[in-house]
Amino acid sequence: MNCRIILADRHVMVRAGLRKILEASGISVIAEAYRGEEVVDLARRLKPDLVVTEVDLVGKSGIEATRDILSHKAGIKVLVLSAHAGARHRAEAIGAGAVGYLSKECSSEALVAAIAKAREVGRETASDDADGCDRGKRKIPGLTAREVQILRLLAEGKTTGEIASTSRISAKTVIAHRANIMKKLSITEIATLTKYAIREGFIPLMWSATVSLYDALSVSTPNPFT
Repeated sequence: MNCRIILADRHVMVRAGLRKILEASGISVIAEAYRGEEVVDLARRLKPDLVVTEVDLVGKSGIEATRDILSHKAGIKVLVLSAHAGARHRAEAIGAGAVGYLSKECSSEALVAAIAKAREVGRETASDDADGCDRGKRKIPGLTAREVQILRLLAEGKTTGEIASTSRISAKTVIAHRANIMKKLSITEIATLTKYAIREGFIPLMWSATVSLYDALSVSTPNPFT
């Protein structure tokens, strides 16, 4: 399955790293931009499936560019990938019409999974959208309610200590739950677990993971674009 992407970021090295990550996952990067006005023009002319943009572009911001791109109603989707992890920027991006917002602290696997999920947005039925309101309450056959809670927190990038504090259990218990979840789902890596949780709708696109983006110049785990 192919996906045509335009990358927009003011830093050349960031664009180069992102291109390598995405192309290693079978995603086509058809153009790059560092100015907000430029990415809007490229989107109009090239009509990609998705634009991945930073908030801080030269000239017009990524938020303004998102509004302009979506105003033409060409079916193009925008995913914001930003150094800003604050709620204000996330709210502005989603308010402008972006299908999701990712921190640049996310892993390469989380980025690829988010792009795969972004392609599905808008193709879901009304009943699917309504069901999305109950994501946090969904069940997986074989998992207990506590394990589903732990799964969601793991996929959001929470550390063992953070999960223990949130769930009011010990770190040792969190580790045991994690092992049970991965065994029941026949999953051996946290990155694969994250993609599973996104695909099944347990977490939204608007989240931050905690693994550095720049760890990721090789993508060895299975992905939905190969």
